[in-house]
Amino acid sequence: MLRRGTSDFFVFNQIFIRRDYDHLLNAIREQAGHRPVSYIIDAGANIGCATILFKTWFPDAEVISVEPESSNYTLLQRNVSLNKLSGVHLVHGGLWTKDENLSVRSDFRDGSHSAFTVSSATDGQENTVEGFTVKGLLTRHNFPHVDLLKIDIEGAEQYVFSDDAHLQSFLPWVRCLAVEVHEECISEAEVAGKLEQAGFACSRSGEYLIAFNQKTDV
Repeated sequence: MLRRGTSDFFVFNQIFIRRDYDHLLNAIREQAGHRPVSYIIDAGANIGCATILFKTWFPDAEVISVEPESSNYTLLQRNVSLNKLSGVHLVHGGLWTKDENLSVRSDFRDGSHSAFTVSSATDGQENTVEGFTVKGLLTRHNFPHVDLLKIDIEGAEQYVFSDDAHLQSFLPWVRCLAVEVHEECISEAEVAGKLEQAGFACSRSGEYLIAFNQKTDV
């Protein structure tokens, strides 16, 4: 289900018509080899197009879909239900570096429905959601690791990748990351440098920085 007059049609076209994710998913399938792709986190799930695609490629995988904006989250719920997807855990919240309330903001880039971002909330602020760390999501949903961590959080990745302690808390349990880096917030070179220091090999696929963990014990 898509909403008229919103960016929903652009997102749908990007994923299902242009098929921008296919190179990434083929690479994950190739890297996985005989290992199943069982655990996926879709951070910045929007209305669920990427979640639906992930379940199409990897139907047996469990997916945590995280979306902070209320109207997007409502449609995410609807689309997961309409497509009769099982093994999808919906989280109304934002990816963050610690457990705290977050303010949902519409002032990023063009302010479209695909451009909501989050920041730390002040006391008493309205329109807030919970912030979740990657490690917290793994614990909450009993994920032993993550085969794919997709991060498209409209600039909030600057906080995720600026906090070295936070990175160290979850990167060892991630096999592949796909990060859309918004250069006005943090440079792709800085994000890639942090990932390479943690043992990841980085490349680019469309709008995403792709990083595969080179450690065999993940």
